[in-house]
Amino acid sequence: MNTQGLARWLRGEKRSVWGEVLRALLLPLALLYGLLAWVQGACTRTMPLPVPVISVGNLELGGTGKSVLVRWLGLRLQAQGLRVLVVARGYGAPTAAGLDEEGAELEAAGLRCAQGRKRHSTAMAALAQEPADVILLDDGAQHRRVQRVVEILLYDAARPLGAGWPLPAGSLRGFAWAAPRPHLVVLTRVDEVDAATLQHTRELLEWMHPGVPQVCMIHAPMLLLPTGAVAALAGKRVCLLSGMARPASLHRVATSVGAVVVHEYAAADHHPWTQHELSAVDAQARRAGAELLLTSGKDWPKLRFMATELPLRALQVQAQFEPDEVGIIDAILRAALPPRT
Repeated sequence: MNTQGLARWLRGEKRSVWGEVLRALLLPLALLYGLLAWVQGACTRTMPLPVPVISVGNLELGGTGKSVLVRWLGLRLQAQGLRVLVVARGYGAPTAAGLDEEGAELEAAGLRCAQGRKRHSTAMAALAQEPADVILLDDGAQHRRVQRVVEILLYDAARPLGAGWPLPAGSLRGFAWAAPRPHLVVLTRVDEVDAATLQHTRELLEWMHPGVPQVCMIHAPMLLLPTGAVAALAGKRVCLLSGMARPASLHRVATSVGAVVVHEYAAADHHPWTQHELSAVDAQARRAGAELLLTSGKDWPKLRFMATELPLRALQVQAQFEPDEVGIIDAILRAALPPRT
């Protein structure tokens, strides 16, 4: 089973008799993992920061769109005159900017980002260098040490709890019932499910988080990097290459703007690309008749300076909400953040 196959099995998307036997054998370890995660969270002493913190997180391993939402929130808060600092763990290999690919993508969008394993001390160090009015804590659901004024949880609309079990029998990073109580629930990729599935997911999350507002987010195509409109992809034969948790999302967005996918190369999340590997994919793409290589906005910071024979472009997506749901988000943020003086 390759890396992507393992990820799909953990989320319950790939099922077989032997896969379910393996899952059953791993349940004792999953229960132990969930118990340890719960004990650790219960025993963690929270520490305040000098400015309000908005946490954006999820219960599963990556792939629900946290960084896409963080970018949307950060730019929206900046447009309202607030100085925003994004604080993240930084799971990927450092790029030339010293940040991982997600941090580099956020900074390229105009957001200040600080990364470090100890997020409280990372935030304090960044604030000492330059003040901020609000902190966005990326992937904060499991990082309980930092106090927050707003807790946002993201769930995939199709499989909100994956296979339903903690690691290693599923994709959850703890028991679902031990999740922090959120102020807002965001359902992602709602355009990839039918109405019945979406309604079922809404009912499940209402049962898990009664009374908590829910909004629906889609990943909409925004830009063709380094410069250009996504309309330029219409009719183009492309090779997709991605190092992300859910490469199918890149395929869906690419085809939605008219690209014709003739070859795909999907690596593991936060994949450390090399020139040798990219050259091999480039050769495969040319043999398949591709006109260009198309990667994700997340992978772009690591790939943009590497050499290819085919043109290399990146499809950047943005979070998109219905206008009334934007109003719900704004109301929650206004109630939590101090008024501007």
